[in-house]
Amino acid sequence: MIDDGNPTKQKILETSLRLFSKNGYSATSVRQISREAGFRESVIYNHFSGKYDILKTLYDVEIASVRSEFLKNIDIDEIKKDPKRFLQRIADKIMIYSNDEDRAKFLKVIMMEMFRDSRAKELVKKDIFENSKIMLKNIFFKMRKAGLIKEKDPLMLANEFLATLIFFNLEHLLSNERNENKAFRHNLVKKHIDFFWENVKLNEF
Repeated sequence: MIDDGNPTKQKILETSLRLFSKNGYSATSVRQISREAGFRESVIYNHFSGKYDILKTLYDVEIASVRSEFLKNIDIDEIKKDPKRFLQRIADKIMIYSNDEDRAKFLKVIMMEMFRDSRAKELVKKDIFENSKIMLKNIFFKMRKAGLIKEKDPLMLANEFLATLIFFNLEHLLSNERNENKAFRHNLVKKHIDFFWENVKLNEF
């Protein structure tokens, strides 16, 4: 998740993310970050103007990552090869907040901060929810136009597809079992894809 070629900066960001997700942003000090990272505080300030600059950088990294994943062009020929498998790959991208521990930590941080920090709220609202819906709406519009699925509202399909996956991500975030069975969670996602596809596909598929 965090890799800009500067190992010191990367260590500071990774340590900050771990502490922010464990203690909360407000309860974490630059001194704690420096101690955990094994650097003097001056090293932190060589790379960041302060604690909020660290948090802002974490936001920027995540925003860039989300946009690169969800705002890319969709190749209808790729979808036609195996529509259901394509939907599974999309679901795997959305489930990254459960399947990647750094992303899970980040989700926890922004969920804690979203009611205090407008930037965190905007990230959740726009770059996680809205961009995901835009991507899915475009996918279902193209699938409908190509005769792969029934004549249903692409935005409604996007909401239906996304809502269950968001629930799974939040359920993982709230779970006390951080090492829960990934195979079990993957099976839940697969069942969701199976159910969804059976209800939207045209009969010939």
